[in-house]
Amino acid sequence: MVLAAEIKAISLPCLEYTSDSDSNSEIVLSSEDLETLYRHVSPVIYRRSLALLANHEEALDAVQDVYLILEKKFHGFRGESDLMTWVYRVTTNYCFNILRRKKSHKRLLELTLPEHNGQAGCLIADGQAEIEYRDLMIHFLKHLDQRKA
Repeated sequence: MVLAAEIKAISLPCLEYTSDSDSNSEIVLSSEDLETLYRHVSPVIYRRSLALLANHEEALDAVQDVYLILEKKFHGFRGESDLMTWVYRVTTNYCFNILRRKKSHKRLLELTLPEHNGQAGCLIADGQAEIEYRDLMIHFLKHLDQRKA
């Protein structure tokens, strides 16, 4: 388990700013920096993701996805806040997006499933119709995901 003191002690040479350094220069992470970053932030990402998503598998997926986001957008880290504050914020935003997506997909299914005996959201009795309906919903949800991206 990584302690807060250890997190603050993450030593990434690319983050050692000097007063005369060019603030517009892009930060480049070496493979050693990436490995060090992953070792220190993955437990934090996992704990935050698990707290928000309440699912072990989704939290593990979030660790990988958030780390890739961090790696991709690391050049945008300006050093105005602590590195872990930024990691925490990126993780929180990622998890909130997952929860929003799940909520809208669930709401969409509830709105579009036909009523059966006065109960919304029950399965269609006809097997072929259910398959066609599922395929239509998958197509529709993929289209929605593409529009968000």
